[in-house]
Amino acid sequence: MFDLYQKGQLDASYIHAVGSDKAEQGMTFVGEMIDAKAKCLDNTVSKETCDSLKVRFAQDCFSYSQLTRTKDPTELAAHYIQLNSNIEAKLHTAHETRIFYLSVPDSAHVSTVKMVKQQAMPAPGSTVRFVIEKPFGASLADCQQRQASLEEQGLRTEEIWRLDHYLGKRGVRNILDFRLNNPKWEQHWNAEHVASIEVVVQENEDVADRIDFYSETGVVRDMMVNHMMEVLATVAMELPGDAQDLAQVPLARAALLESITPLVQDDLILGQYEEYDAHFEEHYERNPTARQNPRGEHAPTLGYAKLSIPNQRWNGVHFGIVHAKGVAERKAYVRIQFKSGEVLLFHIQGSTGDEFISASAPAPPMKMEGWNSFVRKSGDSEEQVLVPSTKSLQAYEVLLGDAMKGDQSYFVTFREVVAGYKAWDAVMEFVPISAKYKLGTPLHTAVQSAAETSPLCAGTACATPVLSTNNWE
Repeated sequence: MFDLYQKGQLDASYIHAVGSDKAEQGMTFVGEMIDAKAKCLDNTVSKETCDSLKVRFAQDCFSYSQLTRTKDPTELAAHYIQLNSNIEAKLHTAHETRIFYLSVPDSAHVSTVKMVKQQAMPAPGSTVRFVIEKPFGASLADCQQRQASLEEQGLRTEEIWRLDHYLGKRGVRNILDFRLNNPKWEQHWNAEHVASIEVVVQENEDVADRIDFYSETGVVRDMMVNHMMEVLATVAMELPGDAQDLAQVPLARAALLESITPLVQDDLILGQYEEYDAHFEEHYERNPTARQNPRGEHAPTLGYAKLSIPNQRWNGVHFGIVHAKGVAERKAYVRIQFKSGEVLLFHIQGSTGDEFISASAPAPPMKMEGWNSFVRKSGDSEEQVLVPSTKSLQAYEVLLGDAMKGDQSYFVTFREVVAGYKAWDAVMEFVPISAKYKLGTPLHTAVQSAAETSPLCAGTACATPVLSTNNWE
């Protein structure tokens, strides 16, 4: 939000922070957070100038309201009434756009919306948006029940904004931009020319400080059924007939996800880093009263899934998605292997730096407006590389800016959520881990080790590596 403020995009906007602390303590906390986390976009300004800008940001754009965790409905209602009064005190117009960003556990979404609907709604004729983050449920049945509960509170489709921060990453949005701007490549974007597509997100951090969360979700619920499916949909969806009609993009993503054949257990490889058991035990020794998932010790930290999309465009193409915690490097990319030998790579984040796009030779020319191009050589091979000429924006800056503008094209529809869970619902529960790997193991080694003991590699199915390697690694 500080970035948007510096760009002049918060004019006539006001942020009402909400927390359980009393007002004075809350505003002190807000100030400390701004001082610690906010960065000035202009690196040439002095520290004093930057600090002064942060103070003005807090004064110009922030107020604080207390919402305690009380179970007394009268007291709780009074807090929401006060929140509404604080908001109305800053209004400059009778009709407003009021955005509620629900930074609360997903189990509190419905109760929070209920109180807002009762006590803190804007005047008739205004616009209201509720921004919520994943998880959007723990299973197909659960997400459908949550949607029904939100609708019972009177929420309309246009009021529910499901934020998946991967759809705010420029490295992901580049994929759609590339397809729209490179018709020669798009002509080959089909089963006749593509052999395989891999979506990879790997992280070098472990989950020692997230055991409460991770023992409930594991790798599938944490990343694969949501973030990675949205990336896959962006790669494989049909392009909108009108490139300027971004409202069609969520519909295209949903249609693609609905065409995926539901996974069965043999389509999935699961692994866990060896040190997880110790992290699990240490967490509950330190927190003996914490609620413990009986199956939490089996939470996978690595997952590889083989997907099939038997539609006209992709029938017969191998799709693989993989995510792992605690491996050697942090990076994310999409790798497209063409039958003619070319490899097209969308580097999303991590490892060698910011996002870029590369294509091995021989390949059609690539173009992206405002990007720089160069040829990178390695031995006898070479590849064309595109890099953006500007620094990428933070994903949350992009998506919150979209929410303020009313652009829902990079938010997740309920139809997409349902399609994702329908594809994964049969393999959501924790099962015995295929193999263990040590923290810091290279991703390809960890995946191959797990694959060789899984049903996916029965017979000679994994005589070749499950996951491709890349020249730039």
